[in-house]
Amino acid sequence: MQRKNSFILLLVTGVLLTVGAFAFIQFQRAFGVKDKRVVQILESPDKQHKAELIRRHDLFDLNFFIQLDGEQIYRSEDFRPNDTIPFRETILWDVTEQNLIFEIGGYRLFGYNLAAKHRLSDKELLSLKVKKLKPEDFRTSARWPGYDSP
Repeated sequence: MQRKNSFILLLVTGVLLTVGAFAFIQFQRAFGVKDKRVVQILESPDKQHKAELIRRHDLFDLNFFIQLDGEQIYRSEDFRPNDTIPFRETILWDVTEQNLIFEIGGYRLFGYNLAAKHRLSDKELLSLKVKKLKPEDFRTSARWPGYDSP
């Protein structure tokens, strides 16, 4: 009788563990991180620094992270995921090559000064100038409508 009880206990434990593992996996799939990916890697012009822009989509929100030389320097507030609009997230260097800028949809959200290793104020961020790129900067033979190469 004891052997039968041990077998039943072992069987019930196995079933409960299996059901629990399945439920955990389904919960993670439903409510966990849906998508986390590096969307841009940008080296500094002097090749001394590497910045990564990471986009993470959870079930209810969207966040952006910036890592500089492997250290996280920024985490955005929550955005509501919306697949009907392009976020056009990007990171870029200012003309002095000392400030990293994060933009969404052409609007600046964050700036970081490399030398001082601190977040820029809104006033500092909005005063930064960026280099206007020309098609030849991209080193391609693609035809650019509306642009006549020099």
